Amino acid sequence: MNYYNIVVSYIGIFLLLITLFFTGFIIFKRVTNQTRLQLLLPTGSIFGICLYIFLLNLIAHFIKGVPGFWFALFLQISLTYLTHKFFASPSLTFPKGKEAKIYILVLLIWAIFSYQITAHATTDGADSILHQYNK
Repeated sequence: MNYYNIVVSYIGIFLLLITLFFTGFIIFKRVTNQTRLQLLLPTGSIFGICLYIFLLNLIAHFIKGVPGFWFALFLQISLTYLTHKFFASPSLTFPKGKEAKIYILVLLIWAIFSYQITAHATTDGADSILHQYNK
């Protein structure tokens, strides 16, 4: 596999995750009328991924393979559009003062932690390095 295919794969996965986070954020914000950003970011992104997995499993009973993947994504984007169109929501409230500083600090710590896991993880499991050198 050449580097071009790897880069395109990573970009595709990144775009899929951004889409799932964004759709989950919008649906969760509109349905719950929640306004606090510090609650909406994590719950909306988790909700988006969970909703997509649910739709993917549901659709996989009827449409197999890659078309089912795309149909589930299209269905989630359609649900986002419908909730955005038919549900009103108040504007977001952002943390202020000391709460904002603590929130940014926590986000930075989790970003470093997430980077450490994803950037230095092996693709074939955590124990592969141990088994490779213990032969």
